[in-house]
Amino acid sequence: MATALITTGSQLACAHGGSVSLSSRQRKLTVDGKSILLRSDLPGASVRGCGTVNSNTTKQCTTVVSVLGGASATVTVDGVAALTAAAQGLTDGIAGGPGTWNVRSAGQSKWVAR
Repeated sequence: MATALITTGSQLACAHGGSVSLSSRQRKLTVDGKSILLRSDLPGASVRGCGTVNSNTTKQCTTVVSVLGGASATVTVDGVAALTAAAQGLTDGIAGGPGTWNVRSAGQSKWVAR
């Protein structure tokens, strides 16, 4: 199934409503002037505004730590997979389990991939 590629104009968020800050190291593939995000762009990205309250048993999401799914099987830049709107992964947050992030809006529908 084809799904939209995500760009620096997409909206990604942790499960508690925090926004993931997006930047891309590549400029070869763009949509409407926004760079396509690659699998390597998200680990280390900051998360701002997580709704989890820090305590002895919980921690706010502050950083993306991994991409677990949503990498394109067909679109790559220098051998690194582009990410689709199905992308998801983990943050450094803890709230009854590991923190997660996902795509809220791809922000574009012109370029899709598998």
